[in-house]
Amino acid sequence: MDNRPDLTKVNELFARILELGKYDIAVGVPASKSARGDESELNNAQIAAVNELGSTDGRIPERSFIRSTLTENRNKYARMMGQVARRVSEGQDAPAIALHRVGFIISADVKHKIATGPFIPNAPSTIKRKKSNKPLIDKGQLVQSIDHVIKKRGT
Repeated sequence: MDNRPDLTKVNELFARILELGKYDIAVGVPASKSARGDESELNNAQIAAVNELGSTDGRIPERSFIRSTLTENRNKYARMMGQVARRVSEGQDAPAIALHRVGFIISADVKHKIATGPFIPNAPSTIKRKKSNKPLIDKGQLVQSIDHVIKKRGT
């Protein structure tokens, strides 16, 4: 007679948690949304990077909208990831589905940050060209390109 406990459920729990750890959430401008519908020399990903970090020549100041959003909302996202871990470990959600929910919220927060700032004001020449003093928004292509991607590590 075998007196060992049945660890099937524990093993299933560990497998679900390990599966969750195989995924990453990437938020920004995915390749599928990088193209622009105008004559710009830069694509949306390049425009995002230059504005996020500032230009190397100093003409465009840093206007962080991705990193600042993540920093400002880190406690919110940590709570959400705790809920994801719980739902996945209980078998209520598949890892990718649970992470998509988080990705949607982070993407929405980044878009909100672009719309509301605060950011360093545009230069007078930029205001004249755009006919607006709204940093990061001209025709709306950058904000529309913000999305998330769930990636399985190693793929």
